This record gives sequence, structure tokens and C-alpha cells, in this order.
Amino acid sequence: MTQEQQAVLESKGYHLLMRSEYYDLFEHNTFIRIQVSDDTEGYARHTRAELDRLLAQEDQITAQYSVAAIAKTVETFKKKLQDIEDGIKTYWLIRAEKYSIQSQRLKGRVAICTGASSGIDRASAIALAAHGATVVMAARNADKLNTVKALIEEQGGACFVAPTDVTQREQVLDLVRIATERYGRVDVLINAAGVMFYTFMP
Repeated sequence: MTQEQQAVLESKGYHLLMRSEYYDLFEHNTFIRIQVSDDTEGYARHTRAELDRLLAQEDQITAQYSVAAIAKTVETFKKKLQDIEDGIKTYWLIRAEKYSIQSQRLKGRVAICTGASSGIDRASAIALAAHGATVVMAARNADKLNTVKALIEEQGGACFVAPTDVTQREQVLDLVRIATERYGRVDVLINAAGVMFYTFMP
């Protein structure tokens, strides 16, 4: 980004992040079911429609404002469309749901979720807590677990963090022991802990 572009962003009060950073921002601020999609085509379609509507009312707008005003607006719309066509700009759409306690149908139930720091089991832990269950969350990364814990507790859910490496048998036994000693029972076990290898297929 050039200094001129940075100056424009600062003057407008814009705060731009990378796509992954926006995702993390939503994920860490009590939002669930986050979906990020490329909406460049939809944005371009909407911009063209707005431009057509503007040009159709050109005489009325010119009479109310000025020739220079409509010319500048038209130029702005065309510049956006050109930037999209040139691949300079893309527009991303983020859809998410605000996490909240949805029901108490699992009230009194105790669930253990391994791998709860991210992915499927993180979503499972949040969903269980949203329906009233007390969730014992296990994973190796305590910081990430505590982020999920804060999200759940902010909305009135109940949970407990138990850092655990599921490749270590003794730690898994300790996890179950801690859960039963603390809550007296375990009703649900969701075991989605795993390792993902990033490599090319041979």
C-alpha cells in the first residue's frame, strides 16, 4: 500500500484487515457459524445497477445539485468497476450468528469435548453450552480454550477448561477423572481432536 493510499484510509477512518484477520475478529467476539465468501461479483452487479439508476436520473440530480457533483459520483462508480475488472479490488462478505443461550434442554448434562480449541469440536462445545450443557473443553492450547471459555461465559453458558494432549493416555484419564470429580457425571463425549497434515498428494 502506498503512502497516498494509507493517507486516504486514515482520512476516512477506515480500518482494513486481511480476510483471515476479519474471520478471527468475528470468531473471538461471540460470533459462531462464520462464513466468508467472495462477493466481488455481487458487489459489481449492485454497483452497475446503482450507476444505471444514477444516469437515468441525471437531469433531476443535476438540477438539484450540479453537473460537477454527478460527474464526480459517476467517475467514482466507474473507478470501482474498473478496479474490480483489473483485479485490484475484491469484496468479501462475512456472514455470522451472534452466539447466545438458545435453550435449557441440556441443562444438567455434562459434556467432554476434546479438540475444543478450534474446528468442529469448538463449534460443538459452543452449541452444547448454548443449549444448557456444562462443557469440559480439552485441547493442548490453553490460550485458545480460554478464548472459547470467555465466549461461552459471556453469554451465560457453563464450561471448564482442561488442557489435554489426547496422544497421552494418562492425560486423557485425568481429563475424565477431573470431569467426574468436578461434576459427578459425564453424559456426552465428543472426540474430534486430531492433527492436520499440510502436504501435496504424491
